[in-house]
Amino acid sequence: MKAVVIEEIGKVVVKDVPMQVIGDYQALVKIEACSLCNGTEIKLLEGKIPWQVDYPGILGHESCGTIIETGKKVRNFKKGHRVLRVMASVPGYSSFWGGLAEYGAITDVKACKEDRVPPDPATSHQGQQVVPKEIDPVTATQLITLKETLSVLRKFKLKTGSSVLIMGTGPVGLSFIYLARKVIGASPVAALDKEDETLKRAPALGASFVVNSAKENATEELREFRGTGFDLIIDTTGSADLIRLGLENVSTNGKVEIYGTVNKDAEPVKPLKQDKRVVEIPPEEAVPHSEILKLIAGKTIDPSRLITHVLSIDDIAEAFDLIKSRKAIKVVLKI
Repeated sequence: MKAVVIEEIGKVVVKDVPMQVIGDYQALVKIEACSLCNGTEIKLLEGKIPWQVDYPGILGHESCGTIIETGKKVRNFKKGHRVLRVMASVPGYSSFWGGLAEYGAITDVKACKEDRVPPDPATSHQGQQVVPKEIDPVTATQLITLKETLSVLRKFKLKTGSSVLIMGTGPVGLSFIYLARKVIGASPVAALDKEDETLKRAPALGASFVVNSAKENATEELREFRGTGFDLIIDTTGSADLIRLGLENVSTNGKVEIYGTVNKDAEPVKPLKQDKRVVEIPPEEAVPHSEILKLIAGKTIDPSRLITHVLSIDDIAEAFDLIKSRKAIKVVLKI
């Protein structure tokens, strides 16, 4: 089967790999689409992921596909189900979540627990959930980021009128802006980034104020806009400098959430976590699944608004170029 493989740092190719094989508690899935994560995928390609990885590996964790076969002990998924977080795991290749492949697998973790059988970690994930057929696979890939970001926002118990600053306007940052404004009712919602081009996207998704962090007077601009500080500041970049900037602009009882992954060679943020205002709440992707589906059905949110480019799996080099140049918000690859 065809898959996107990072063979070594800096080299990504599309190549044939062994066919996905399933066990009794797994389902075989024809993967139809997978979007690129602008953070994790770039870090894997550039060798900047802060944990140990072994190359070569099959890329992609924002995947969606349709079940075409189920193992004999699968009870909670059915043939024909459209599912998220499909993972290819084949001999000779690490699984960098493995969603950019023609076929992959999901695991019936619930059945495993009931039968007291350890689930296969290479093909199981809390986000392997069913989505309605009305949501096409390309659009469905965006549910993963939306669920992650909404789960974090809900943890802070924000109210209508809470003030929020999002630092970083990549897909994750824009998702936070979109949900904070449209779902939570936060106001104002401000956005910060080092590039004007990416900041231009934020107002359409709910930001009422934007500031370029590269400016010497960025802090002064924020203070002029929100003198009392923000109730919640979320850093989506993993930048120690931005976290410090956040601490200068958080309200008395506010919090600065570290959401972004820190590059391996970047300044560590661990010392900043000693400040009681700094928190690191991990996403719980599976939790808001039903809520996100209701928000989509009720037309409160539209996941397709985050997608700027839809390409073929064979266009992986172009996809990475679009992300690196920041010409794309979100690139989805059809498989």
